[in-house]
Amino acid sequence: ETLTGAMENHPFDANLAFAVAAQIRQESRFQHSLRWANYALLLWPTLDGAHVEAARALAFLGKKEQAALEYRLALTTNRRTLDTIIKDLEVFRFPIAIQLQVIPPTQPNYLYVLCRSVKKAQKKEDSIFCLDKLAATPNINPQHISDAIHSLLNYNAISNAERAMA
Repeated sequence: ETLTGAMENHPFDANLAFAVAAQIRQESRFQHSLRWANYALLLWPTLDGAHVEAARALAFLGKKEQAALEYRLALTTNRRTLDTIIKDLEVFRFPIAIQLQVIPPTQPNYLYVLCRSVKKAQKKEDSIFCLDKLAATPNINPQHISDAIHSLLNYNAISNAERAMA
């Protein structure tokens, strides 16, 4: 029995609708995948996997700002999606400004994880931009600020490091 066939027998199963969305995305039918992910979210609005699946479909369709919103909703409902989302942001090559939109304001320390990922990808300008944002964000773990300042100094971004220390 196929997943879409199973949906006929279980039309209100959000997890099944999410699985259908993932399968259809793997077949490169992104618009159709998005419809199934949205249906899963209609049934279960906080289903983090469906938000991630919707974001992936949107990213494949070139709608990165909408995808960022879906990723943010996934993070808001389940912090365990952070690593998956960070990897997706790399794969889909989201511009740094859009990547920053993914981080929920209620979880500022997630920004540290994002900045570490950008730094690891050796994108100096993007890393400095992210570290500036990290240093200027309230309620960040002080150790994260210290790490940001050290990274900025390593990039020879002295004025950025000075602003972070102010």
